[in-house]
Amino acid sequence: MKATTEYLKRLLEENRRINREAQFRLQQIKDYDFDTYVFEPPDMPDWAKALRAHNNNVRTVHLP
Repeated sequence: MKATTEYLKRLLEENRRINREAQFRLQQIKDYDFDTYVFEPPDMPDWAKALRAHNNNVRTVHLP
């Protein structure tokens, strides 16, 4: 019975550790502001880039 109790305690602690890590990662995702970046294809014409930037008034991330 004591071995089962120890096993359950270790399992609970492992579960809490995983839960803390998951909460931390979820908060990182929530804190990241996806709306401030526009991903555009590298072959997009300059006039389209300018129009998109003007219309959205956002920062643009250029993908390689």
